[in-house]
Amino acid sequence: MNYEEYKRKLIEFNKREKYAIEMDFLCRQVEPIAKEKILDYGCGTGQMVWHIKNRYGAECFGYDKYNFVIKNDEYVFRSEYFFQFDKIYFMHSFAHIEIGTIFNNLELFLKPGGSVYILTPNIEYLYEHKTPDYVPDPTVIRHYSLGELKTKFDLNGFKVIDSGTYSNNERIFLKATK
Repeated sequence: MNYEEYKRKLIEFNKREKYAIEMDFLCRQVEPIAKEKILDYGCGTGQMVWHIKNRYGAECFGYDKYNFVIKNDEYVFRSEYFFQFDKIYFMHSFAHIEIGTIFNNLELFLKPGGSVYILTPNIEYLYEHKTPDYVPDPTVIRHYSLGELKTKFDLNGFKVIDSGTYSNNERIFLKATK
């Protein structure tokens, strides 16, 4: 799958009602407030960034390996930052990033006492509901179970505050602080 095909796939996925419901769920977890600096790590097209900026007035920024953003803004979407964030979230992006890279960048980007939020597919659900015609996303590095995710955060010095499953066990979520 090339760059343009993947961007089209993201745009179509983001138009689904299910994605809007998941954005609202994650926003209830993150609880964005004005003047907080929040980072969407793996922001894709930037839809969630604009949702938080417009709805909650928080200073939300996007970081992504690829520039899929539709409404580009150099201040909001960058490949590097020189300040730290109060909150960092991963919405469906956690499985697409090397785990070592994630924790190295959390160390750089997250303020002491800051929070991390994850909403990602549940590997247990994916295997349980796998059909013969299933085609895995070629950009996924690894999916996790909730137990694996909690262990990774514990081993990297984070305290898991809340975690669970969402959408009939299809997704897992986690909130942790450093």
